[in-house]
Amino acid sequence: MVRGVLAALVFAAMAAVLTGVLVYRWQESRFVKLLSAEREAAASDIRDLEQQLADCSTALADVGWPFAGSGSFVCGELNADPPNTKVAYYDDFYGIAFALPFNSSWGYGIQKPEPYISISEVEGILFGPPREIGECQWAHTMQLTFLPRRSETELYEDVLARNAARVEAGEITEEGVIPEHQLMKGAYDAYRYVVPGECLLVNYELVGQRYHYIFSVCEGQEDMLMQVVESVELSSTGSGIGA
Repeated sequence: MVRGVLAALVFAAMAAVLTGVLVYRWQESRFVKLLSAEREAAASDIRDLEQQLADCSTALADVGWPFAGSGSFVCGELNADPPNTKVAYYDDFYGIAFALPFNSSWGYGIQKPEPYISISEVEGILFGPPREIGECQWAHTMQLTFLPRRSETELYEDVLARNAARVEAGEITEEGVIPEHQLMKGAYDAYRYVVPGECLLVNYELVGQRYHYIFSVCEGQEDMLMQVVESVELSSTGSGIGA
């Protein structure tokens, strides 16, 4: 019981600290330094909390509480089983609805995970299967980002700029990074492109009349992301249809 209470405290603290940290900050290079600084601060806070809990566990053992006294907290193995259900997501402000993948057993078995979390500093959400990013730390692997509508030229220039280092290093040609136009299910225009981040991110940018909707995932999980993108429905609120 004590171990469960301590585990819940650790999970709650980590969630509060990391909600604004575990984000694919590929939109602008300035986020790279910010991400590093925030992660170091978060890691320091977590280490302090773990030490306090370890001290508490030792103290409880001294008075005979069961399951206490190890002096440390162990999260166990991350459960990253495939999704076994879909959860409906709807945002009235941005005018978008879709089905996101979910499995209530994801995580360390400490607390039931949320199907998605909102992102700080960037308008959007994180969702999808978990990946371990550190001791007792995991993050969702998929992201949806909301951007104001931009022209095809602006999109192309942005993607080329973010791939400039890859082109210069000879990893890919300039022609190879040009966004590929696609017509998605529901007759929505979209652009598929890859940009570097914490991994090589595959992006599907859906075009609305008021907003663009960018779905992102690391290479290797694109098939699952495509299922999400194909479930998208845009309303007149976000797409501006009829406005």
